[in-house]
Amino acid sequence: MAQVQLILSSNHRKRTGTRSRTGCRTCRTFSFNAPRLRRIKCDESPGQCNNCVSANWKCDGYDPYRLPQRAGLQDIGTRLGWTMTSDEHRCYSYFQYRSVANLAGFFDSPLWQHLALQMSRSDPAVFHAVIMLSAAHQESERHDMQISKRTRIGSPRYYFSLQQSMRAIALLNHRRNSQDPQLRQVLLLCCLLFILFDVLVAQYDSAFTHLHGGLRILKELEIQGKLESEVAPSIVAAFRRLDIQASLYDTRFPILSLEYGQRSPFKSFEAPTGGFTSLDQVREGLAVMFEAGIPFYARSWSLNGPDMEANYESLYLTQRRLLGGFAQFDLHFKSFYARIYHQLNEKEQMGADIVQLLYLGHTLSLETVLIRGPVLDELVPDFLALLQAHENKIDKLRSTSGLVMDHVIIAHMYLVATQCPDVDMRIRAIHLLRSWPHYEGLHSSNVMALMALNALRRDFPNEDKAISMLQTTEAEDQFLVDSLESIKAGAGEPTIPLLRMSELPSRP
Repeated sequence: MAQVQLILSSNHRKRTGTRSRTGCRTCRTFSFNAPRLRRIKCDESPGQCNNCVSANWKCDGYDPYRLPQRAGLQDIGTRLGWTMTSDEHRCYSYFQYRSVANLAGFFDSPLWQHLALQMSRSDPAVFHAVIMLSAAHQESERHDMQISKRTRIGSPRYYFSLQQSMRAIALLNHRRNSQDPQLRQVLLLCCLLFILFDVLVAQYDSAFTHLHGGLRILKELEIQGKLESEVAPSIVAAFRRLDIQASLYDTRFPILSLEYGQRSPFKSFEAPTGGFTSLDQVREGLAVMFEAGIPFYARSWSLNGPDMEANYESLYLTQRRLLGGFAQFDLHFKSFYARIYHQLNEKEQMGADIVQLLYLGHTLSLETVLIRGPVLDELVPDFLALLQAHENKIDKLRSTSGLVMDHVIIAHMYLVATQCPDVDMRIRAIHLLRSWPHYEGLHSSNVMALMALNALRRDFPNEDKAISMLQTTEAEDQFLVDSLESIKAGAGEPTIPLLRMSELPSRP
């Protein structure tokens, strides 16, 4: 078979005319990657295409899985530098106009609003990875963000997304020895898209593998001094956020906070001179606190009994320093809020409100992280303040659905739903999680709500009447079992105590 150049330039023009939606994969591949080589339409002959036979090409056959037509879905995909099938066209439109808005969330995102779209229009591997994620996103939303093994069986969108993933991988493998300076960035963006796909289809073991691989690439580039020159900061920031989040599930993480094999020292918060003047500065300050705080939660939660006693003094000192950093952040943020909030647009104001929720949640998490056994009743007002703050914002938060990259509500409502001494408040937190089915990076609101419900039944065995309104379906139990088994397979013994397999409901 003749060699075909797989790297496309942005000035390749899309062929005129209509291509068959059911053409063979060979005709579509060559029209995709080298439109000048073939100027005839696939004749769709059974078995193998006569065009391929006459040209002495190997015919790769026809796609076994096709997406169902959706009434009312406008086919408005942007013209790319190659020919798309109508299924790919519709998925690209969905990614461009829905998935990107979800992933960007409540803040401006150069990664999703600019870089990912630009690279998907110029690089075929990124394009196929984008189509893969889009198909999975659509399927997940059809099932209220709960795709289990049973749901995947026979799902046209799921199998279509797998086809797209194989094409992306094939294109990347073909270029693995390339000297293209953009290849590392293409690999990392595809890796990020694969992580999100794996999470959407409850394959956390695969998600952790992809995340670990991507972080290792970034770590190598960092050691070589090439990170800033070869990878966009927005891609690094996305991986760093997932790296920190993954420490709650797997003791291998975080990786980017390692300094040549040793854990980096505690980072304290330092406000910019003159205080915060923009929402970006506020988010950067909060990110510093997250990078120190979340791995500290993970380490503390993983310790029980003698290990906790042996390490308590150092843990307590770190807890106090973190709380001091949050107190300093709070002073500067309140000043910013009073001075600047009224000057922000509606989206920025929502972002500032989310920062306020995150500050409240992380502060309460720090105050309770070293407690073993029942939480003191004196903290109930703090739990109530956190719960009410989220309830007051939930209607606006639900305007973004599906897949969100930022921390928003899941971790802190999970805290209320599992640690608060008041059963009614725990029920309200579970209701809040279930009222907005979505993902925040690796966190699933459905998984966290279902785990919290199991903990509620365990902690309040005599409250059957109050808890009865939270009954789960067989499909929800199956989804929880599949998700936790996948996490267990990928992470060994998970960090979060309630991810222990003993917490699982019986398999239906």
